[in-house]
Amino acid sequence: GVEKEYTIAEVRKHNKCLDNWIILGGKAYDVSGFDSHPGGYSILEQCAGTDSTDAFSVNHDPEQVLPLLQKYYLGEVKDAKEPSAVIKDFHDLDSHFEAEGLYRTDVMYYAK
Repeated sequence: GVEKEYTIAEVRKHNKCLDNWIILGGKAYDVSGFDSHPGGYSILEQCAGTDSTDAFSVNHDPEQVLPLLQKYYLGEVKDAKEPSAVIKDFHDLDSHFEAEGLYRTDVMYYAK
């Protein structure tokens, strides 16, 4: 079938607890029924009706989390904005840190 397209204005109308749409990477998701967020549902309430790409990108690994959200996927947001320069720089820095092994820890460090 033909994929549904939305606008930012359409997504903004769904900004309540039981009617909660968000935009992630130019795609609309209806997360009204998503009740298993590790940080609690209030996090999703704060994002209701917004483009949450930047906040999502900073706090999640999209490759791991986006597949879990497929059942909430609605369609493309035709007027969605590109990620900000700050977020792009953050991801570049994060990738650099990962490649340098800066996130690898030694449990003995904590056994002092």
